[in-house]
Amino acid sequence: VFNIACGQRTTLRELYAAIRHEVAQFDASVRDQALRSEAPRPGDVPHSLADIERACNVLGYQPTHNVMQGLKRTVAYYAHAVRSAGTTDASSVNEPIVNTVNNL
Repeated sequence: VFNIACGQRTTLRELYAAIRHEVAQFDASVRDQALRSEAPRPGDVPHSLADIERACNVLGYQPTHNVMQGLKRTVAYYAHAVRSAGTTDASSVNEPIVNTVNNL
């Protein structure tokens, strides 16, 4: 088993803020979306950092993007795909993006 990651720690709050920022480039309505958080549940992992050392040593893996770079490219890809769907209904173009942010 190999961990394929970027070798950097990212908190859920940082990830949420970055997703919201990137999605807001395509849908301004998400700019003001607040993070909805609840108390931790039993079994929740408060911090996570994938150890990529084995993948680096065995596979020669070297990350080429950090989380924020990958996220920026991913959101742009999905925003383009949604808009390229050919719909003329603006709410259906924005709905998948807004729902993604709202369901985090």
